[in-house]
Amino acid sequence: MNRYKEEHGLWNFGEYAGKVGETTWNHMFSLKIEKRDVQQGASTTGGQANNPAPVSSTVTVAGSAREGGNPSYTEIVDYIKLRCAAIGLPEDIGLAIAWTESSMTQFNKDGNTKNNKNYINGIVDSTDWGIMQINDKSWRTVYDIDKIKTDWKYNVDCGLNIALDKYREAIRLGEENIARATYSGYNTWRKIDRYRTENDPRDARFWEIYQNKPWNAYVG
Repeated sequence: MNRYKEEHGLWNFGEYAGKVGETTWNHMFSLKIEKRDVQQGASTTGGQANNPAPVSSTVTVAGSAREGGNPSYTEIVDYIKLRCAAIGLPEDIGLAIAWTESSMTQFNKDGNTKNNKNYINGIVDSTDWGIMQINDKSWRTVYDIDKIKTDWKYNVDCGLNIALDKYREAIRLGEENIARATYSGYNTWRKIDRYRTENDPRDARFWEIYQNKPWNAYVG
């Protein structure tokens, strides 16, 4: 498994080293499906005894729509690359933020918007939503929160605009690592230097993802 991940440029760090996660699983079976269709003209749901292991209906093929109503990884990657080019944000920063925040996922399996609740004294103070995990309390006067929950492209656009502001701030302040400073600022909005002044696992996770670029498996 380590060899397979290395050969295909898949994420193989930390707790995922040598393990078959969702990305690796999808990559393995999307390759098998494509090869079998070309050579045999067989149905991908045939379940024949001489075929590779059957694929569950919930397994994601790189270029297909995903469960819960999510667009394909390829569609999200292509859109982020397009929008980053349009606004002047390095695409690897935009892609790494989206992967770090949600693994490029807008909706849960049940179709509800992916969210993360933030608590203060046991009470929900705010919630982060969708692919870019946009905080409803921080951005409710700037962006349409309902649209952030339901429109994945709008969610991405808002997140990339926020990231662009922090990217420009990192350059202006002469941060030693622009990518990491951008994410620290994005994740906290105020502590652009968190990556070098604190030992926060979120910054470490972003840096691993940024360097390994797991989205390369889904470039259109």
